[in-house]
Amino acid sequence: MDYPFPGNIRELENIIEYSFISCKGTTIGLEHLSRDLLESHRGKRPLLSTAEQEEADKIKAILERHPHNQPEAARVLGMSRTTLWRKMKKYGLKAR
Repeated sequence: MDYPFPGNIRELENIIEYSFISCKGTTIGLEHLSRDLLESHRGKRPLLSTAEQEEADKIKAILERHPHNQPEAARVLGMSRTTLWRKMKKYGLKAR
């Protein structure tokens, strides 16, 4: 939904066809999109699956509750400080 589609209708048709072919289920997700499409969106707001978005929201909420204590936030989340740091970087979250 956030992708600023720069191409023509044929490009859009190709994206949909590729996703349809790679999807074996009933719903097309981010994992069914081409890597090229996902890479072209890199550097902008990250494209996240539903599970990733839920995890990012949870981490953001915990970081807001513990704004100056990342080790405590990591403990509450049940992960190491390094894992929390990696996930913050992946989801574009900043410490307050």
